[in-house]
Order: sequence, then structure tokens, then C-alpha cells
Amino acid sequence: MRWRLCVQFLGMPMAFVAWLYMQQDSIIYHPSRYRRALPQRFQNEGVEVRDVPFDTAEGEQHAILYKPVVGRSDRLYAVFGGNAMVARHWIEILAEFSDPRWADTAFLLLDYPGYGNSSGTPSQASIGRMSGQALQAGLRALSLDGRDDVELGAVGHSIGCAAALQLAIQMANSKHALRHVALSAPFTSIAEEAQAMLPLLSVVPTSLIAFLTRSNAWDNKAAVRELAGAGARAPRVDIIHGTEDDIVPHRMGEELYALFRSLGLEATFLSVRADHNRLLFEKAFGKWLRKALARA
Repeated sequence: MRWRLCVQFLGMPMAFVAWLYMQQDSIIYHPSRYRRALPQRFQNEGVEVRDVPFDTAEGEQHAILYKPVVGRSDRLYAVFGGNAMVARHWIEILAEFSDPRWADTAFLLLDYPGYGNSSGTPSQASIGRMSGQALQAGLRALSLDGRDDVELGAVGHSIGCAAALQLAIQMANSKHALRHVALSAPFTSIAEEAQAMLPLLSVVPTSLIAFLTRSNAWDNKAAVRELAGAGARAPRVDIIHGTEDDIVPHRMGEELYALFRSLGLEATFLSVRADHNRLLFEKAFGKWLRKALARA
């Protein structure tokens, strides 16, 4: 009788594990496509917004360059959205919170493979290929690819935090190492995030979940430890997290910040009263972003 109860107790979590393995791409990523041309109305507000095409193994990709019309940009930030965001969502956010101190800063707004007008399908590997090639395309678009003094950074929200940290690792040993990363609502790992979203998985070892979702094995704690190995070339990090986040628990942002600090990396953490999806539109987020980028 006891073995039957044990089977029943473990059966449901293991069924969820099997479902997670089979459906991981559709659970993790929610791509949408563009139906209209890129808006140009920001030209009247002193901002240039233009498409930046480039190629990866997944086919043609597209990013959006957002920069001041007047002046030269000496800083470039790669910007990564959440799993249901497209690059164009960031245009409104940056326009809302624009800062005169960004006069020398351009933003490269990135669509994951399969999002927006980009080809392919999203995965940890394809996003890594995309982000590296996108950054080079952005530097070329700004005529900065031959310069050593350009400052690079990244901004990420939710799963975009993992993509931003992945890019920081990719670039750590290059002449264009990222100097700053701004993270909004980061999770610790995709396995722990799965347990937070699906409490039945709490009895399943995170190592098993990570193994079964290894094509999307985003692990920000492992990324932080790898960045620590870069020493002085590791970027400064600013983190913001909403206390009412019911998708990525606030404690995950706190844990990630504590790990940065324990490894001797420069990092700050700000808690604000906001949920996961509204955080990017809160005035507190704009204030945080202005301050973070001003210090970079």
C-alpha cells in the first residue's frame, strides 16, 4: 500500500517534469512578429530609430538602433527583453525615461531569433550567437568597430538578464568587454524558476530539471561565478526587482545580488513596489535606469 502512495506522490511531479521537457520552448519563449513598419515619429524628438540587419546560423536577424540624432555615440548598450517582449517595446520605455546624460549613448534593442522580423527559433545557444553578432553589427552601424575606447554595456529584463550576462561572459576576454550590466527582475536559474512557477516540481532535484531543459539551461548563478573569474574585466552590475513580483520571486534578485557581493564583484540592489510586468513602466524603474547609466 505504501509503495502505491509513493508512486502517486511522485507521479504528478514526474508528469510535470515530462511535460516541461516536451514543452520547454513554448513555456519559456513567447515570440510575436511585427505586422507594421518601424515607427519613425521619434525623429521629431531628437532620436533616430533604425533597423540593423545581420546574419547568424539561424538566418537573417534584426535589431533596432536607438540613438540621439545629434552628436556622436561613444557608448552602446545591448538591450534584452522578457520572454514575451519584442525590441520595439523598449522604444516607448526609453523615450519615456530619456535622460540628457544619454547624449553619448546608443541602445541596440534586440529581438531573439523567431521574434519580430528575425528568423530562427530561440534557445540559449541561438540567443548567444545572435547577441554577439548583433553587438558587432551595432558597432559597425555607429562606425565604432575599429575603436578600442568605446564603452559597452547591457540592459536586461527577466530572461533578458540571463542573455545580458551571457553576452558579458562572451565579451569578457575581448577588447570590447562590457563595463556595465543593468538587470531587471532576474531569476537565479531556469530550474529554480520552474520550481517557483510550478510548486509540484519542488520535490524534483534542480539538477534533473536543468538536465532535461539543457537546451535552455539558463543559470545566472553559474554566470555570476564565471564572470568573477574575469577579475577586473568583470562589469559593474545594478539590479532592480519588484517586491510584488509573482513570476520571478523577489528573493531571486536578492540571492543573485548577494552572490555578486560574496564574490567581490561591484553590484547594487534596489527593491521597489512593483510586479513583474509593470516594473518597466514604473517611475522608480526610470529613476533607477537613469542613475545606473549615469554612473557607467
